[in-house]
Amino acid sequence: MSRRFMGSAKNELNINNRDLLVHQLEQTQDQLEYYFIKCNEVTKSYELASDTITAFRKKNKGLEARYSELVIDFNWTQYWKAVYFNNTKKSLTKLIYHRIKYLLKKDETCQSPDEDLLALLNSDLFNSHWYLKEYPDLAEQKVEPASHFLNFGFKELRNPSKKFCTHKYLEKYPDVKESNLNPLVHYINYGREEGRRRFSV
Repeated sequence: MSRRFMGSAKNELNINNRDLLVHQLEQTQDQLEYYFIKCNEVTKSYELASDTITAFRKKNKGLEARYSELVIDFNWTQYWKAVYFNNTKKSLTKLIYHRIKYLLKKDETCQSPDEDLLALLNSDLFNSHWYLKEYPDLAEQKVEPASHFLNFGFKELRNPSKKFCTHKYLEKYPDVKESNLNPLVHYINYGREEGRRRFSV
């Protein structure tokens, strides 16, 4: 009787262990199914967010390009106004001529006495509106912003826009400072191709 009882108890224990194991397996399976569903939900949310970010970046890129165009157009408008009010018709004619060549892209490597000035006017790294707003003393004097920065502003460590810090560029590249070149003109003509870093304000 003792052996039979022990055998029966052992079988009952094995059954209980099996039932417990099955129950644990079922719980594990339920948890796996739950996490699988959550994983799918997270994946879908990520893909949706990724698509949204991509679309936003494309839209933002388009807006940035349009803003750059407006900055350049405003640079030229400011310069034309200054030239017109100074009644220097010859300079105005020359600038219009180079502006047309730039827009038509017939000769992007045009050399002229105003090459450095043209580099500023045709770059969104120089912002005439921002320059006059940032330095109201210049606005009061009614100076032409691009010409001022080209000849005097950089020596006074003034910045041409929020996108370019004169002081940081000259501090990073002492050879540019020693050359006495306008730092933004240097960056546009040489620094960018040389892989030099541009610093924001």
